[in-house]
Amino acid sequence: MVLVEQLASLLLTLMMVTWVVSMGHYYQQHVVLAQHRVLAAQALLVAMRQSQTHREQMTVMLANQRFEVHLGAKLEVQHQHEHYIFEPKTGRFHLN
Repeated sequence: MVLVEQLASLLLTLMMVTWVVSMGHYYQQHVVLAQHRVLAAQALLVAMRQSQTHREQMTVMLANQRFEVHLGAKLEVQHQHEHYIFEPKTGRFHLN
């Protein structure tokens, strides 16, 4: 009986550790996406400050990362596989 209780306790502990590790990985991915979003917004601001025509495409380097910014009818930022769009009318800056 004691062996069964110990095995059950061990199994429960293993399940909890697995759950904690998986949740940590899940939240880490969201933190990285949030960091990229902040950097993309900063890249957009840098591009808008440096733009002469307010209708151009440029590359902005921030935190050793490359951001492709397109200033036009839509304000867009491309980073790795992420594509962000800023909608001036609503103030939304979202991942497309």
